[in-house]
Amino acid sequence: TVQLQTRNWQITDAYGREQSVQGIGVVGQQPVLEPGDYFEYTSGAPLQTPSGIMSGSYMMQVKNDNDAQSGDM
Repeated sequence: TVQLQTRNWQITDAYGREQSVQGIGVVGQQPVLEPGDYFEYTSGAPLQTPSGIMSGSYMMQVKNDNDAQSGDM
């Protein structure tokens, strides 16, 4: 069982301008996921160009464990 703690996104528009977004949870939630569970959400980022790319990671914490694990998404 894990709980989503934080997110870190790097957003780049079509001209190569970058912005970084960090925060607690996603869309106001820090979901707890049991084995086999999944969580979906929709979010957006304002761009000054018609397209761009996003990459980033989530920090997950194993429940009943003080060690947090980070994974690229």
